[in-house]
Amino acid sequence: MPGKSIWFDLDGTLLPMNLKTFTDGYFASLAGFLSCHGFEPKELIPKIWAATRAMMRNDGKRTNEAVFWEALNELYPERAPLNPAPFEEYYRTEFESVKRFCGFQPEAAALITELKRQGYFLVIATNPVFPLCAIEARLRWAGLEPASFDRITTYENSGFCKPFPGYYREILNACACSPEDCLMVGNDMEEDLPAAEVGANVFLIVDCLINPKKAPLEPVVHGPFSALLPWIRTNFS
Repeated sequence: MPGKSIWFDLDGTLLPMNLKTFTDGYFASLAGFLSCHGFEPKELIPKIWAATRAMMRNDGKRTNEAVFWEALNELYPERAPLNPAPFEEYYRTEFESVKRFCGFQPEAAALITELKRQGYFLVIATNPVFPLCAIEARLRWAGLEPASFDRITTYENSGFCKPFPGYYREILNACACSPEDCLMVGNDMEEDLPAAEVGANVFLIVDCLINPKKAPLEPVVHGPFSALLPWIRTNFS
């Protein structure tokens, strides 16, 4: 059984970004690529958003992947069943161009190497609305190797999304740790803080903080990325 586990959000945490800039660039890239496969961009983007919202409401009875494709097929009845091959080809090829919409955290690789050396069970706890190949690509953009992590939440292996506590319970079950031995590291007050509802500790990275309701930070352990490793050594070793 693992000793202690650290769960890392990806976008805005290990991989700095402005979420709107990234999202706009990603959808423009995806729609442009799929237009060659007969998808009209102005129609495609709202339908992908709708299928993504269906994933966000998933109740754990099916994978997010199954919910996404069912929803998208319902929105394209004339093309159902949709062929996922063009989408998969996009992630293998054109998705790499979206890297330019992201920043880079030079301390990330050294942090993960050190935590791995210390024996922590490491999880990429990114909202599982992407396939594994897309998440692995973004990890490499952050200077990280997917093999460094013991679990990566993806739309293939998850039945919930953030901010539902069920998402965090799935991680707890996967790492077989007690909640008090788990730490969620993220940057989103609304999506990452609910890890505390299952008993996990939370550290919020403020470098790319998302806090749309302007909630006070004082009750939450928080700080810049550079403060994370010293805090872990003092409080979570």
